[in-house]
Amino acid sequence: MLTALGRGTFRELPFEKECGEDNICRDHLRVRLDIVGAQFIVVGSYSTLTLEVTLLNADENSYFTVVTYRVPTGLTFRKTSIISSKRRAHIECDDSKNSKYAAVGIVTCDVNHPIFRSNSTIRFNTTFDVASDVEWKSSEEISINATSDNDQRNTMGSFVARRIGVKYEVNVIIKGIESTQYINFSTGNAGEKPVQHVYRVENIGLQSLPVNVTFAIPVKIGPGMSWEQVIVNTSEGNEQDRVLTPESGQTVDWHRLMPSNNSQVCNISTCQVFVYQLQQLKHRSSMVFSLTGLVKWTKPDQVRAQELSLTSYAAVIYNTDKYIHVSQATNQFQQSMVTTSVEIVEEFNSLPIIVGSSIGGLVLLALAAGILYKVGFFNRSYKDKLLEDAGDDGPGGVPAEQLAPDTATA
Repeated sequence: MLTALGRGTFRELPFEKECGEDNICRDHLRVRLDIVGAQFIVVGSYSTLTLEVTLLNADENSYFTVVTYRVPTGLTFRKTSIISSKRRAHIECDDSKNSKYAAVGIVTCDVNHPIFRSNSTIRFNTTFDVASDVEWKSSEEISINATSDNDQRNTMGSFVARRIGVKYEVNVIIKGIESTQYINFSTGNAGEKPVQHVYRVENIGLQSLPVNVTFAIPVKIGPGMSWEQVIVNTSEGNEQDRVLTPESGQTVDWHRLMPSNNSQVCNISTCQVFVYQLQQLKHRSSMVFSLTGLVKWTKPDQVRAQELSLTSYAAVIYNTDKYIHVSQATNQFQQSMVTTSVEIVEEFNSLPIIVGSSIGGLVLLALAAGILYKVGFFNRSYKDKLLEDAGDDGPGGVPAEQLAPDTATA
């Protein structure tokens, strides 16, 4: 065994192996390989892959134990850390011998040098950076092998290989933008009105990919009311892109198309489905889709005033075996909906008010005339008496006989 004595000085120290009565060192190294987190390699910005290794020595002491990883060239060793160990342990890993152009990367980890003792177990994590600028297969193989310098080794369980799927990280979102917010109809008149629902699909990630933009549109809104002649238009596209309308009975993944709490609103008989196939949605790009149609109102006399909702649903759907969204825990940004409020208002009829007002005015006029008649307003003698009473008063309403003496004195 070599040990450092001061800077740049090494000396060989005697080292004795404990190999039992037969003086033959037999170890039995067994390894287990697990993936921490997502059970696949995610290719994206700042992606990592962490492997958990459990190493057990089920026989005599193991000397100069080494665990060797063989990984695809797109994985670069970052760090290793011990999770648990029955005894004090240390581990050192090295990938300096790898060539930049090698098809397979090799990482060697020295475990508890010089002695990994009998019946010892150690668990440790090894983390790799995932390169986004290399060509990946749909799945890659990762293997680990435990070896030592012992004279005899039981190799059963000392080698493990796993094939791991590869998925590309994407960030495609869909949201509703400026659309028709409100329309109304009257209970007395049939009619039709245009409605437009607009969605924007954005690829804000670094990965281009083919996607299907799927729309579900309610055919029937309420009794006598439907959304018809709906057309899907887009701001961009190429000749290879196309719109499909699933035939009746065709399977539609309603769970991916709309939130779970609305999954009973639409089915193949109540909603019309459009699938816009994009051969390639480029990274850092966006597209606008508009759904335009006519809401027709055909039974005005059979429905009372009420408020209805016209809701369309949209989702971006892609191959989940190859791509994974950055927000793995939710579909919130991959689904959207737009709602138009539809109000049926009671038609206002002013004729009863006009007739009622006219009759009321006539009744009041008749009552006034009756009261005047009762007090004798229309009697001629009553009028004359009023005029005589007015003529007996002098200026200022003073009787004439009171003014006569003053006039004589003068």
